[in-house]
Amino acid sequence: FYICIVRFHSISSNLKVQDLCRCGTLGMSDDFEIAFGRRLIEEVARIAPKLRLIFRQTHSQIVGDALMERSIDLAVAAGGFAERLLSRQVLGEGGYACLVDPRSLAPGQNSIELAQFVARDQILVSSGGFIGITDEGLAALGLSRRVCASTTHFAALPHLLKGSQAVATIPAHAAQSIAALCDLALLPCPLALPRYPIELGWRTSTQLDPVLAKVREAIVASFA
Repeated sequence: FYICIVRFHSISSNLKVQDLCRCGTLGMSDDFEIAFGRRLIEEVARIAPKLRLIFRQTHSQIVGDALMERSIDLAVAAGGFAERLLSRQVLGEGGYACLVDPRSLAPGQNSIELAQFVARDQILVSSGGFIGITDEGLAALGLSRRVCASTTHFAALPHLLKGSQAVATIPAHAAQSIAALCDLALLPCPLALPRYPIELGWRTSTQLDPVLAKVREAIVASFA
């Protein structure tokens, strides 16, 4: 964490203590930000009213380096905290669900068969843009899918799915939040995919910043 000085047009000698606020940078991919960001803001505001949260994009493949380089203070990710100078706490585990335009479904349809799933175009959300966990699950069954587009941002999905027959398979927490806000249909994933850990990570230190400790408590409460 660092001190952020709120800038005014007056000269610096006129700044008062109340013009100073703490800022903390929290690394997470936007699926977590979409699903838990508002809750985190409210929880942090309750326990540390002067704290400003800065959300920064990261994912499990780069989160460890980001913490060690001090570009973020805390992180929520699906693993990636194996570095010996990092500590971690399991917040829970996640699964997957599907999103589609409801107009692409038959009346009353609230699920999708595997054959129907494979027949649809697919939107892939991936940091690399080439392959995802769904491809691995399908390959184990001798199946494959056609990915018509890839994106690195879950927030783009409503714009990419609306008016199409395409389907996106994403973490269930993000799928639920996006469906609730964007008039998309939430469907169970017809493919058995492995669940994954959701972890909170931070730099191990003998002297723990008390504000950092409070933010960690807020994160744990938000994911409870």
